[in-house]
Amino acid sequence: MQKVTCPQCRTVVEINPDAPLCHVCSADLRTLLTPEATTRYFYQRASDLAAAGQLDKALSEVNRGLSYEDDSDLRLLGAILAKRVGDYTQMRSHVAAIPVDDVLRSEGEWLIRSLQEPAGAIPGMGASKGTPSGRSRSPWPVLFGLGALLVAALLAIWFTDLFGLRSMVSAPADGDASTVAAAGVSADPATPSTETVAAAVMPPNNAADPAGATTPAAEADPTEAPTATPTLEPTPTETPLPTATPTPDVTFDVTDYLMARGLPGLALLDIVGTLDEGTLVLTGTVTTVDQQRLLLDALKENPNVAVIDTTSLRLDIPATYIVVAGDSLWIISNKIYGDSTYMDDIFLLNRDILPSPEVLVVGSELKLPP
Repeated sequence: MQKVTCPQCRTVVEINPDAPLCHVCSADLRTLLTPEATTRYFYQRASDLAAAGQLDKALSEVNRGLSYEDDSDLRLLGAILAKRVGDYTQMRSHVAAIPVDDVLRSEGEWLIRSLQEPAGAIPGMGASKGTPSGRSRSPWPVLFGLGALLVAALLAIWFTDLFGLRSMVSAPADGDASTVAAAGVSADPATPSTETVAAAVMPPNNAADPAGATTPAAEADPTEAPTATPTLEPTPTETPLPTATPTPDVTFDVTDYLMARGLPGLALLDIVGTLDEGTLVLTGTVTTVDQQRLLLDALKENPNVAVIDTTSLRLDIPATYIVVAGDSLWIISNKIYGDSTYMDDIFLLNRDILPSPEVLVVGSELKLPP
């Protein structure tokens, strides 16, 4: 609230953006409001709503204050609230509107950077994005080492086979020539013996060699190993999946549900619900935006409800409203219409019983604009 002196009646009065009229002579004093008082008023209202858990209304108050005065404090508060409700586009727009040379700009930029931090990391303490850890090692040295071991093993096997074959061929040369002939191997390791060639070409029972050379005894035919018969595994039979049966629409008793939730006032509303695969379709009438909000909040807590369709839910504003304790024109406007801009229309429509926008009598009946 800001204290000013009314230029018409010379009375010191308190005014704010929502109550800019003099309560004595009803003069419009909104031009006397200072930017600091305007910013402080909306900042305090938004803070109170946020503390009460009404984040959407708090963000709406910030935006309403910015329409009066573009202030960095309101911008930063709006960015914080937008982040809390998940509206990151609006959060970035609030931060971008803070002047670059303002000390609050760095706070807003940190708010944006906090969205880009890895989950669980403390902002500003994690490793920079895309920078590899200093203790990480390249896998290539390990791969090259394994490749070298594999090549060395293959070379060792190859050399072992080569020198083993040469030793088998050259060993009989140191013995008796008859031993070499009997074995069917020529003394010259590079030239196979005639007997060996003959034994390989002719059957063992043929005539003796004319040269009189000793015919080596025929080797016994190796017994062929029985061929393994592969065992055929049975072909798996696919089990057909059960065909999904469409779930019919189920009537959702809104009245019983609201009574069980301890909301008898909302249970009196004539609303019918139909539940179809997680989608709750509401049909009926509510009289205020506040009723609709409370109704949807209660129904969203049902675990079987995933989506609420309000296409057939009609808003029917009543002709009058009875003032209750704690009411103000701002509260009534938000409660009925979901928007505080109707407060001036309500005041003008009830000038005959309202001497001032701030003076409301509990129990009085106010006319409401359609």
